[in-house]
Amino acid sequence: MYGRRIAFSLLLAFFLISVGLVGVLITLPLNADALLIDIKPGTAVRTLAKKMFSQGLIPSAWLLEGTVRLLGGRIQAGEYPLAGETTLSFAQNITFGKRYQYSFTIIEGWDLSQLIEALQTDSNLSHIREISFEEISHNYESFLAETYFFEKGYESDHLLARAHLAMFQVAQSIWEKGCREVMRSPKDLIVLGSVIEKEATLSTEKPAIANVLLNRLEVNMRLQADPTVFFAVKKPYTQPLNREDLRTQSPYNTYLVSGLPPGPIGTVSKSAIEAACTPKQGEYYYYVAKGDGTHHFSKTHDEHIRAVNQYIRGQDDNQG
Repeated sequence: MYGRRIAFSLLLAFFLISVGLVGVLITLPLNADALLIDIKPGTAVRTLAKKMFSQGLIPSAWLLEGTVRLLGGRIQAGEYPLAGETTLSFAQNITFGKRYQYSFTIIEGWDLSQLIEALQTDSNLSHIREISFEEISHNYESFLAETYFFEKGYESDHLLARAHLAMFQVAQSIWEKGCREVMRSPKDLIVLGSVIEKEATLSTEKPAIANVLLNRLEVNMRLQADPTVFFAVKKPYTQPLNREDLRTQSPYNTYLVSGLPPGPIGTVSKSAIEAACTPKQGEYYYYVAKGDGTHHFSKTHDEHIRAVNQYIRGQDDNQG
């Protein structure tokens, strides 16, 4: 009887030690210098476990295989993160298909050509067909400036569709909260937001710039926003506008046409759309760039002219 108790105690101790050891091993960080591992289609869990153990990536092959089998037994192909993972979390990832996520950021104020170039040079995206400037400009009006996550090989067409849908979902959500009356639709928010995006060097100035533009719209003043002319004449921002540019006949030239342009002039962030809906309060109708990324805001034309003389002509005199 006494011998049985000793045997049972030893067996229990061995079991508890084994469980404790498994618990330690399964939660140890993987010994991985590499960021990712690419699991090919048809790879068996045993083959994967043995290979990873032989490379010193995991503390135990049977532990990874056993964990996967307890979770369902089948692994999914794809790229998976190694850094910061444990045997348990890695087993969960490869069983449930939680693959590594790449990112693509649409920058605020990008024009369509900049967006297309960035997409085409991203090697992690799949380009089933060449992205056409004409096709995109016809099918999509704008895209939300945001960071989008995707798995390796994600189609660039799908990313564009997501960014386009996200744009209108954000604009619709903001518009439904109640905006100034001159903003008659979510599209108006997007269009004005695209102008704000181009005019504001600093994100903190977006509400103040929105205030000026909305005040002008409400009294039927032309926006006279330089970015709309750059868009109309397809001129790079490195080249200054001239009088001929300002006289260009285009529905986007807000020096000649009242109201909003017919469509967005670039990608738009959520903050610019929010500014178009709820701008800073004030009776300002003019602004001029001060040369340091900020603007001087004026209530009257006379005040604006004085600011132009100070900041624009003053800069020219200093450069001369």
